[in-house]
Amino acid sequence: MKTRRLLWLRTLSTLLDVSAIYCISGLMQVLLYQFTFICFGNIFTGVFICYYFLFYLFMNGRTPGKVFTNLRIVGKNGEKATALPLAAREVVFKGIIGIWLMLNFFENVPLRTNTVKTASEMLLILIISAIYLLVFRQTWWEWLSGTSTVKEKVVSKALAGSSFGIFAAAYIAFIFVSVYPLIKDKNNLFTKYGNPYPQTKEVRQYAAFIRDHSQDPVEYMFELFKKYDLVVISERMHPEYSQYEFIFKLLKDPRFSEKVGNIFTECGSASYQDSLAVYLHCVYQTEDELNRATARLQRNSSAVWPLWSNTNLFDMFKTVHNLNVNLPDSSKINWYFTDLPVNWETATHETYIKNYTTPARDSLMAAQVIEKYRDVLSMQKRSKALVIMNTYHGFGLAPNGKNYFGGTTGYIMKALPGKVANIMMNGISMKYLTAIVPVDHGKWDAAFELAGNAACGFDFAGSPFGDDRFEGRFMQIKGLGYKDVFTGLIFYTPLSKQWCKNGFPYEFDIAEDVMIRRAACVSPEHADMIRRLIEDQKRDPGNIYDIGTTRLPIIYNLIHMIGVPFLMFIFLLSVITAFLVKIIRINKSARINQG
Repeated sequence: MKTRRLLWLRTLSTLLDVSAIYCISGLMQVLLYQFTFICFGNIFTGVFICYYFLFYLFMNGRTPGKVFTNLRIVGKNGEKATALPLAAREVVFKGIIGIWLMLNFFENVPLRTNTVKTASEMLLILIISAIYLLVFRQTWWEWLSGTSTVKEKVVSKALAGSSFGIFAAAYIAFIFVSVYPLIKDKNNLFTKYGNPYPQTKEVRQYAAFIRDHSQDPVEYMFELFKKYDLVVISERMHPEYSQYEFIFKLLKDPRFSEKVGNIFTECGSASYQDSLAVYLHCVYQTEDELNRATARLQRNSSAVWPLWSNTNLFDMFKTVHNLNVNLPDSSKINWYFTDLPVNWETATHETYIKNYTTPARDSLMAAQVIEKYRDVLSMQKRSKALVIMNTYHGFGLAPNGKNYFGGTTGYIMKALPGKVANIMMNGISMKYLTAIVPVDHGKWDAAFELAGNAACGFDFAGSPFGDDRFEGRFMQIKGLGYKDVFTGLIFYTPLSKQWCKNGFPYEFDIAEDVMIRRAACVSPEHADMIRRLIEDQKRDPGNIYDIGTTRLPIIYNLIHMIGVPFLMFIFLLSVITAFLVKIIRINKSARINQG
């Protein structure tokens, strides 16, 4: 029972100390980023080691957390712990072996890893340590260092006051620094990441490469078409519009219809290929007639969702159609859908789930491209094509021949070796799953900003960007760099200025009941969402578009600008309460001793 009670006191002490260490590390990060870049994990490890070692050394085996729980570290026989065993305990066993070495091992040694796996493994170590403490009444680092933890009856008022001051200062400073961007401008929650990457020597080298070795992105694409028959663009988020401003520039260049002439897209079910062909070759008398026809095509041709509302696809349909109207038949642009076959007239919830969750989706989309290339394109004068896929569908085949992410482009590259290039649009890292972060902590964005944020394109091979560890997906592959996944990079619009646009004219025109029925194939909740959208458009028919920023930083910022500061505020209130209780007990103990 005594061991269990001590376990809870030690847990509380650890929570208090680690929360303070986290706050100090966050403040140190802000300071260090004025001069250089050190990843937060290393900052935290360094502060962790210094915090425990120095407090134990100068506060007679106590930390501020242990002062509040009346715990103290002593030597093997109960004497005062000296510098050498404390250094072994805190620096070597806990800091280097327990945190830094284990964290680096789990992140870098396995051939495949991800953030969740690493966090789970670190949590397992904590659980094993807690079990060891329960069974043997000491932790493994205590056993190895010859120290132990004991409970004291009381501490001095001065010690309690100084510990409270340390906690309060750390929490209050951290909370202020974290929420200050929101105080300054609440829109920062949606548009900017905190602690932007500093302009280090490495960033300046990256910026110099951009200035000296990049070219206009449209020219870069046509240089690729000289070397490859198929050039894949890996989209950013589907609704992001500025990337399509670049694609429209590419399509409108006369060289595209003359020398390329073909498009493949992930968006669009292969079942509606005939409808697309009719649309692209039909002449509509008015803009209104064209908008209605485009709306019908977009409404009916979606393979994955009952309604694909992204405006960029609607505008791309119209762009290609309008180009074709003014081109001779021999130069008209051909467009091929690649997504799964679908029949919305007979669709049910069961058939929707089966299509949406099939693991063969990428290979089936790849087969559409491969077969069309072999049977049609390769027989034509214009044997080249632009392929537009989203995120991991655009990831390529690694040099060792492995399609690590199971992407459509990997399958295409394997079937058509040497004929396919793939391009990454400047975007984000998904190594923390939905808590999206900039690539390599923001180093790329800092380099492009230093270079003037000019639109450009370049090959990854031979660039410093290409050697950086690939983190476009939450699964990390040891030794895999960006040059191993993509042929090149196109920078077009910095993260903070990327934007989304949803909705299109006649979105539900004479199709309200049909769209609600289709949405019910997904779920009742999805059908309700479509009903609300229809009602919103009825109330305000002139407002058909939803336009705004991509909000890429929102989950990350909600955690770091609101969630963690709120948690630290709770800790602050707890420390204030505990401090007042402790002062009362110290005063009571003093009166008893005097009496």
